[in-house]
Amino acid sequence: MHFDARAVCRHTLTTWLAFTVITFIAAVVAVFFSVSDLGVRVNSVMYTTITVSVVSFILCWVFAPIAWWAGRALRHATTAVSTAAFGVLGFVVSAILSMTLPGITLHPLTLAICAVAGACCAFGRWSTERACSRVLPRSAHEEQLPPVGDELAQSRQV
Repeated sequence: MHFDARAVCRHTLTTWLAFTVITFIAAVVAVFFSVSDLGVRVNSVMYTTITVSVVSFILCWVFAPIAWWAGRALRHATTAVSTAAFGVLGFVVSAILSMTLPGITLHPLTLAICAVAGACCAFGRWSTERACSRVLPRSAHEEQLPPVGDELAQSRQV
């Protein structure tokens, strides 16, 4: 699949939206079992979701160039391989980011959050590839790619 700017935007927004939805659901479940006051429940869920949503939105766009690079490197891979690679990439990047925060260790809860981030990244890739394959067939995407490496040298000789 050709991973152009539109596909990177779609992948980034899908990843961010999936992570935000999962954060909202997790916040509702966590607050429901730990807080009895309804007002505190609503405020806790609202502030948690907004904070995580803003931070994850910024991080998704900061790391979008890595997604573009990985998508470009995996353009000839099958959907399963590229989806798995993006899942691993999302997990590794979130684990590295979490280790850079002061006071955060690789606790099982931290690893679970990293796994969710990886799953959201994989879902973003899968849904983007599925949406793009409906627009153009795989071979049409590859025809639009600019030449690289040996292909570029051959096109300049002609």
